Amino acid sequence: MNKLFDQFYFKVFAGCLALEAASLLAFFWPAISLPCLAIIAIIALIITAINPRYGAYLIMLELVIGGLGYLLADEIGGFKVSLRLVIFAAAFIGWLIYIIRKKDLSWLKQRQIIYFIILLFFLILGLALAIFVYHRPYGAIFSDINAYLFFGLIGLFLTVKIDWQAAVKVFLAATLVTSIKTVAAFYLFCSGLAAVNGQHVYKWLRDTRVGEITHISNNLFRIFFQSHFYNLLAVIILVVLLFSGMGVKSRIRSWLWPLLWLNFLVILISQSRSFWLALVVCAGLYFIYLLKQKAGFKRIFGYMMIWPLLLVSAHLAVNVMVGSMQINIIFARVTDVQSQGAASSRQAQLPPLWSEIKKSPAWGQGFAKEVTYKSSDPRNRTADNPDGWYTTSAFEWGYLDIILKIGILGLLAYLVFIFGIFKKLSNQFKTEKIYAAWILGVIALLIINIFTPYLNHPLGIGYLLVLLAI
Repeated sequence: MNKLFDQFYFKVFAGCLALEAASLLAFFWPAISLPCLAIIAIIALIITAINPRYGAYLIMLELVIGGLGYLLADEIGGFKVSLRLVIFAAAFIGWLIYIIRKKDLSWLKQRQIIYFIILLFFLILGLALAIFVYHRPYGAIFSDINAYLFFGLIGLFLTVKIDWQAAVKVFLAATLVTSIKTVAAFYLFCSGLAAVNGQHVYKWLRDTRVGEITHISNNLFRIFFQSHFYNLLAVIILVVLLFSGMGVKSRIRSWLWPLLWLNFLVILISQSRSFWLALVVCAGLYFIYLLKQKAGFKRIFGYMMIWPLLLVSAHLAVNVMVGSMQINIIFARVTDVQSQGAASSRQAQLPPLWSEIKKSPAWGQGFAKEVTYKSSDPRNRTADNPDGWYTTSAFEWGYLDIILKIGILGLLAYLVFIFGIFKKLSNQFKTEKIYAAWILGVIALLIINIFTPYLNHPLGIGYLLVLLAI
């Protein structure tokens, strides 16, 4: 790690900036979207065919900065082609070329593939139920299952071997770009230089589906990017690097502290309660680990002090950007009307979800299964629908969504797959202290998925695939 900020780190950082610049230019001049996607596809195909590891790096950095994957997008024949889809397809084809050329089938011999095949059985069963038993529309089925197609890259990630240093560099370089973008957006909206429903900043962030901008109260806004999960992971990685006693030189540590503060600021700005909960749990678990390892008074005391220092200083930065020292971002998030409406809607989902799950608890009812519930969210209450009735096949209760579609057995298969990864990480943790970060990252993902579905999305699936390669 004493060579963290090397050429590779800055190449990843520059690559992320290039994608952001291409996205912004395409927003103002849509005609360049397709040529940009074509160029990226060619690059992804070539580098993956030569060395799949570089294709994996490209996939990783796009996950961190890409949100829902539409940083660049264009329509071809009525079908919207996204940057994530282009990289996925190009990397997959490049990987096929590589394994055919090298005759490399080593990925099929790994034990983890067995766990995945079991999970794949239940995913196919959920698809079959939706098509042949319940006769649901193909479009709705594809919209519900398409995120799981990201598992198609499992062969690529099982083929490559990514050393943990390279993974740390990719995540820290890419999250730096996301952090800068988040803080800039937060300042622009809070200062009044950008507005909700505005034609520039808001429209770019909305159209690229990077995240959500919500007005909370007065000058306070919520800037939430789905990719902020990786900023949470960056906080965990940086804390482990700084407090694990890995012998990181003071010159490098002096750069790690600002990165830690900036990523922590992003998690605060995101105002995601599930992220906050995951961070608190992971911080507590690592504190227990330091105590058990008898890390020493100086390191344990420093670890205890860093969290209130981060919170106070980051919140002070928020107050300065908002222009008011009276704002309490945590209190505002817990008590704002929109937040209460969303929380009430989440609660309102539970009875009808449980009712539908009970009809087929073991196998589930297949993909695109819809449930109707009475929502308290102000966004769902209109003049035509004053009671807020809402029908959807996407639910915020991540585990219940999985059970509804592929049953309890399907969820168990998924958890066994994750446990296999967790077990291998634990074995590596005995010799490499940094693996505590990857383990805590899995725990954070499992906690977040309770309230915000990530295990049925490329952002969560992608992290699991990266761990296979590590």
